[in-house]
Amino acid sequence: KIALPVRGNLNDFGIAVSGSPAYVQRINTMSSLSGLVLPGLRVQKCVLSDGTVFEDLDAYELEEVITESSGTPGRYILLLQSNSKSHSSTNNTNNNGSSGFVKQQQQQQQQQQQQSGIVECTLPAGKLGVVFVGNPARVVRINPGSPLQGIQPNMIVDVLTVSNGTYYDLGTAEFTNVLKKSTLEENRKIRFITPKSSTQQVGSVTDVLLPVGKLGVTFRGSAAPPAIIKRVLENSPLLHKVTPGVAVDTVTIKGRDYMQLNATELGQLLKDTSEITGRTMKLRNISDSSLFAKMPDELEVVLPAGKLGC
Repeated sequence: KIALPVRGNLNDFGIAVSGSPAYVQRINTMSSLSGLVLPGLRVQKCVLSDGTVFEDLDAYELEEVITESSGTPGRYILLLQSNSKSHSSTNNTNNNGSSGFVKQQQQQQQQQQQQSGIVECTLPAGKLGVVFVGNPARVVRINPGSPLQGIQPNMIVDVLTVSNGTYYDLGTAEFTNVLKKSTLEENRKIRFITPKSSTQQVGSVTDVLLPVGKLGVTFRGSAAPPAIIKRVLENSPLLHKVTPGVAVDTVTIKGRDYMQLNATELGQLLKDTSEITGRTMKLRNISDSSLFAKMPDELEVVLPAGKLGC
């Protein structure tokens, strides 16, 4: 068991891996892990701080997981001698439901994928037997026995719906964490899309009247505007009225327009005005960036005669 530095990838650590499952091909003698990580050892597991476990990854998958989890404390890898027997249970996936159900799901998913590049399916309880990497989460391997045999590698997780809400645009760590917490649920729903369909239009301009109180909606995009709807809770008054993935153009409160808000600013504004009636929120497709309302660079104001009082 080798604890990895909080930041960095395999290249930063001076480690080169190869093969499937991945094994250590070489390690730089100047590496901080030199003497702990030895050439020839096989990487059986990579474990993140939230308990997410990746087992028997190939070299490419392992490099992506380590890179994507940079900045996460508590991650580690478990190394074994190459001739050691694996105790991985990755392939022992939970195949709840009959084989007929699985076959039917596969046929439906494959047909949908061929027609539109979008696959929507209901997940059985238990493990899925699928390996994901990246942000958003992307399929890199489907293990034998997985109930998702109709899914193809490189498909992207677009939307995940579980009992406590709908999630959109999840990275691998957050996605697998939601799956783990909902592993006993029977009716989880997931939508996969192919990379070419990931730019599909979510919707046109929509004006939404906001009720008073909590909205049950979370947003992403704290670094810069616009704020984008990330998740709509099942008990939200805006369920089926707003869609994850669309962006907030403006919020109008008592005749005043608020624009160019990031997720943090928008969340605080909605919280501070939660008891005000008549609030409206204009939503746009994120791809329509040129159409979003913007504060003017210059503003001319006619000043009255006399003192301004400022």
